[in-house]
Amino acid sequence: MVKCGGYGYATVKKAVRRAVSLIGGIEKFVAEGQTVLIKPNLIEPAPPEKGACTHPALVRAVVELVQPLAGKVWVGDASGGRERDATEKSFEASGLNAVLDETGAEKKNFQAFGTVKIGVAGGLVYREVPLFKPVAEADVVINLPKLKTHGLTFYTGAVKNMFGCVESGFRQRQHRMHGGMRDFSEALVDVFAARKPDLNIMDAVQAMEGNGGPCNGPLYGLGLLIASQDAVALDAAACEIIGYSALAIPTNSSAFRRGLGEARIGKISFVGERLQQCRVKDFQLSSLFPKRGAKEKRLFEPTLVRGRCVKCGRCETNCPVGAVRLLPLPEFDRRKCIRCFVCSEVCGSGAIRLAERPEPEKRVDLKLGYLCNNNCLFCVVADKKKLGDKSTGEAMGDLRLARKNNAAQVVFTGGEPTIRRDLPELVRYARKLGFTEVQVQSNGRMFCYKDFCRKMIDAGVTEFGPSLHGPNAEIHDSLTRSPGSFWQTVEGIKNLKGLGQKVVTNSVVTKQNYRHLPQLTCLLAGLGVDQAQLAFVHPLGNAGKSFNAVVPAFKEAVPYIRRSVEIAEKRGLRFMVEAVPYCLMRGLEEFVSEQYIPETEIREIGCYTENFSKVRKEEGKKKGPLCGQCRYFLVCEGPWKEYPQKMGFGEFKPVKGKRIRRLEELRHAEKNSGR
Repeated sequence: MVKCGGYGYATVKKAVRRAVSLIGGIEKFVAEGQTVLIKPNLIEPAPPEKGACTHPALVRAVVELVQPLAGKVWVGDASGGRERDATEKSFEASGLNAVLDETGAEKKNFQAFGTVKIGVAGGLVYREVPLFKPVAEADVVINLPKLKTHGLTFYTGAVKNMFGCVESGFRQRQHRMHGGMRDFSEALVDVFAARKPDLNIMDAVQAMEGNGGPCNGPLYGLGLLIASQDAVALDAAACEIIGYSALAIPTNSSAFRRGLGEARIGKISFVGERLQQCRVKDFQLSSLFPKRGAKEKRLFEPTLVRGRCVKCGRCETNCPVGAVRLLPLPEFDRRKCIRCFVCSEVCGSGAIRLAERPEPEKRVDLKLGYLCNNNCLFCVVADKKKLGDKSTGEAMGDLRLARKNNAAQVVFTGGEPTIRRDLPELVRYARKLGFTEVQVQSNGRMFCYKDFCRKMIDAGVTEFGPSLHGPNAEIHDSLTRSPGSFWQTVEGIKNLKGLGQKVVTNSVVTKQNYRHLPQLTCLLAGLGVDQAQLAFVHPLGNAGKSFNAVVPAFKEAVPYIRRSVEIAEKRGLRFMVEAVPYCLMRGLEEFVSEQYIPETEIREIGCYTENFSKVRKEEGKKKGPLCGQCRYFLVCEGPWKEYPQKMGFGEFKPVKGKRIRRLEELRHAEKNSGR
């Protein structure tokens, strides 16, 4: 470790040469004529003064240090964005293009190269990793990380900087499939293990601190360069300097357990500056970092700083699970968000910050009553219509109670909420109480009146949930038993999308429509809805009374459901499937909606359900005698209990394999088996 008081080139050059000489000199790492790849951190197109990328002065100093020995000197990376020109923009904005011009080093924009699969000995997530060709072909890799905090892993340094050696699609999939802090960290270490760098020199002259890292945090002047052959030891030292316990950072502990480096501070030899002299006490760590060490908690959520958003759309483009939509400002689907914070990382304007929540937010499903202007063949609450509707005062009382119970999302449903004259008043009241998300679930007929749509938008509705049950009037109207309802709902969706609103549709799968689900999916995609859901009919109410006429067999309906998922993927339509057991959704597990449903309380006339997810699992659904043999047993809820009472469990075949407690384990297993 050596002092480096600023980014003046002479200062940086002197510090680099001293740091490398203290650990054996450049000849220890580079032999004459070798090809050397210098890997900086080019996370985004940002100028040096922002502190998100490795400073160009450090890159230049290292290039000039190795040039007398090396046959070829490459400088390469791949930026965080999926855009084709993301890395090229980063080379220019960061000042590295100027360094290349001055030194004659060769640019390696990794996005312009293919990949080579490299085996990972002892990999916990991956058996092999697709590294960009320049990384695989270089004789020597010199890693130039930047010391920064990170929203998901708390810290990013030498180990995580090697994540830029795999292409963006792989990175996206890793975020999607291994979104938890510990799972993601294990995957990062696998990437690191595929090509351990030969030398690491960290830019800790200006480090990034706080919850805005790794792209939009404030800078702290540490005034250090840290060099080591051991990337894990370097990260351990950097963590201890800023206030983290080295082994509490998951990438450090994982790499140490696997024998990839030393993370025990007492076992690391320091030359140059003493560790104790370099420690600082006022560095802002991640506010979520527990004093006793890192725990698997997701209490950060991406939040929009409206005045800073430039509507570039990078958050939407780069979200690995499609949880961000530009409408026209970014909106976050909390049910799909996996808290990977890619949206925050790629936001060059700093408009997406990570907000800490003391408790996870809840949702309230507020049933305003049971009166309706449809008479659906499958209606589950048909027997309750005689109960009528709640009064305005009763509904407002429910909103107050839900808000006190930490609910921040409200879904107005029924019956049919849009036929109530007081609905705009209730929506305004909900927003006044502090509900951040207000959805109206509806049959969609009233939305055919554009003035009504505007009235609901002005009141504060953030999401509209109309229902469409067929691709044409013949099928839809026969199910709703309301002539003209298909035309009204379709026109309503067009009106809402024309007004720039978020539209999430629901379609109940019945015996009458299951063969037409692919056509319905095409229609919904063409209408531009933001998300569509197919919900297998719940055999209650009218559906229970007419079971044989309304409820299809799963074995008949599922092929059409799966085909609909495939169409939605091709058309770019976000898609969910509800009440279909996992054994029937094998290979499409990520589309099962139950895993995304937040903790929800239900308030209806004469009844309160504190946790509907628990009630749905324990009382609403049922598993069969063979389900205990299935790998999905712990995550699957089974079908609605009324279905096997009539049809039995013969359609549900257990899937062989080790039981999983969450879908991430399944994805790990599939990766390791080569699927």
